[in-house]
Amino acid sequence: MAAIFDTILLTATGATAITTVVRTLGSLAWERVRNQLRGVNKRRLLTFRYVLAVVGVSAAVYVAFRSFLMGGIILVATAGVRLLSPRGNGWGWDDLDPHIGSETFFHSLALLGVALGMNGVALGTLEKLSDAQKVTISLTLVLGALVAVNKSTARTRKLCTEVIKRTDALSRAFTVLHAVYQVNKIDPRLLELREHCREKADDLCRLLDTRLNTGYRFLGTQILPKAARVTLEDELRTAIEEADEYAPSWHGVREKFEWLEKGCAERIDELA
Repeated sequence: MAAIFDTILLTATGATAITTVVRTLGSLAWERVRNQLRGVNKRRLLTFRYVLAVVGVSAAVYVAFRSFLMGGIILVATAGVRLLSPRGNGWGWDDLDPHIGSETFFHSLALLGVALGMNGVALGTLEKLSDAQKVTISLTLVLGALVAVNKSTARTRKLCTEVIKRTDALSRAFTVLHAVYQVNKIDPRLLELREHCREKADDLCRLLDTRLNTGYRFLGTQILPKAARVTLEDELRTAIEEADEYAPSWHGVREKFEWLEKGCAERIDELA
């Protein structure tokens, strides 16, 4: 038994090292391809990533049929690296829709990969179990993964729905602020209206700092890169102070609101 665990540990270490190297090289190649194709067709680029993911899973499944243990370790190591290294940047306002879609897809794929990999490891090391016990283990892991995927995707839909609602609420608050400011630029109500806009802006910015697919900050990916979110916060503060619907700051904020709504519109689910 000790020899088996030594083999598992050695293989897992090797697989993780190989995965890290491949991921690093792949990231460099991917960055170069992404830069070349960014202005050409982002949809094709996203499809290319999907194809690579499917090919990788297919290769792991092929290995699994030859060795459950080896295939399982490869799947767990690869999926683990994906879960533990979420994207921190590399997308912009015009990439929100494919960003949210791809993160949902790859996070779900990683969850399934962990479950299938653990199943392969279990079947490869516990060969003396009866068929009924093996089926029970497999079904338990797969059903657990499906539940995790469902919760993750539901969280994404709920987050997108809340982004739309808070963006609309902040837009309505700005509308009232602009209307009062245009009538009387020294109206005493402006102080209260500005404070109301700040509260709504804080609500939206906190939401944009929330992770898309999990509540664990070190595992999930944000809707926006940190730099883009900080820029939006600065523009919101300026637009609130100016209170002028014709000011450049408000035009920039309104454009970003449109990108947010466009990126989240197809994922609205009030019942998620």
